[in-house]
Amino acid sequence: MKILHIIPKFPMTANGTVIGGAANSLYNLAKSQSGKNEVNISSFFPSFVPTQSGDNSGLVFSPIRMVSRPNSKQFGLEFIARLWLLAKKYKGKYDVLHGHSGHIDYIFPYTILSKLLNIPLVYSLNCPVSITSRITKFPGREYLITSSAKGVSKFIAISENVSESMRLVGIQKEKVAVIPPAVDIRKFSYIQDTLGFRKKLNLPNDALVFLFVGSIAPTKNLEAALFALRKVVDTLPDAVMIITTELNLTHYKERGAYLFNLVEELQLQKNVIQMGIIDNMQEVMASCDILIAPFRSTDGPSDYFLAALEAMSVGRPVIVSPIGGMKEIVNEEVGIFVAPEDHDQLASAILTLADDKIRRQKMGSHATSLIEEKFDPESISDAVEMVYVEVMQK
Repeated sequence: MKILHIIPKFPMTANGTVIGGAANSLYNLAKSQSGKNEVNISSFFPSFVPTQSGDNSGLVFSPIRMVSRPNSKQFGLEFIARLWLLAKKYKGKYDVLHGHSGHIDYIFPYTILSKLLNIPLVYSLNCPVSITSRITKFPGREYLITSSAKGVSKFIAISENVSESMRLVGIQKEKVAVIPPAVDIRKFSYIQDTLGFRKKLNLPNDALVFLFVGSIAPTKNLEAALFALRKVVDTLPDAVMIITTELNLTHYKERGAYLFNLVEELQLQKNVIQMGIIDNMQEVMASCDILIAPFRSTDGPSDYFLAALEAMSVGRPVIVSPIGGMKEIVNEEVGIFVAPEDHDQLASAILTLADDKIRRQKMGSHATSLIEEKFDPESISDAVEMVYVEVMQK
């Protein structure tokens, strides 16, 4: 089978690190598919343009040249024009078009490309459909979404929550398959030497270390993590929080400055380690005791927090907000739910797990089993292939 994957932006570094939930999930799926199919990921690559996957000869990458700033209105309009031009290049070369995005707003250019190529369109969504989205707003948005949905052969929702959001805007339930994102379990399976990783990262062996992964966007709620850390440090002075994000991003200058200053105001300089974008996430996760994700909504982040799923695959309990698809995955055996604006509750959850190593280990073991059962790339690839066969037969 010849599969063309399209995603608006594919942030990837030269060492193979893929940044972002939707892009990472696509990469894990495409790698699994490429063992027996011809697979092409066509996208805008903002930092590094790979030519071919190093471990799967059937996976290739085709860059879409863009000049507009990502996430801007101009980017969306230019993306539509670029796909129109790509139609001639891809005509007659693929059996199925598989579009991916966090938001449903790219449904219009995907349906146009599908018609130009005369092949069925499968559309994967990582975030719930929201007509009143805080992230994307433009005149006629509701009509464009609902009318364009008719041109999609099959939707893939990563969670039941995303599927239900589609139903609420009039997309028929039988047109939606619920298939979770693929987690690269093998990437994390070798993690054993936790103390060795801590030494390499200059982390104290006996200190409580917890991890925050995400951008500085308001939905990720980094300030809640900092306020909670302040309360944790009052009880455990040596506690450390690792933040793998950039505190200063060009489109969040004021917010970046606020968060940077907040670390100083709360006197957390020696308790916060800011790593930026890293290429050894599995080692960092293994070096930590807990992952926290007090996100405010999934109108932006993936409905399943990918970092939480990866931490669970390494055997780490998670403390997350009870929002989106996370309510379908996390239970008391693998993690703790906290209200995103309740800093005391977040701090209390961290201290509860800090004080009970045996409970952390049991939760971590259950978490790993759950990820292996539900998010294995091979199983996900098989489920997606069944969708392809269905739409091609129709």
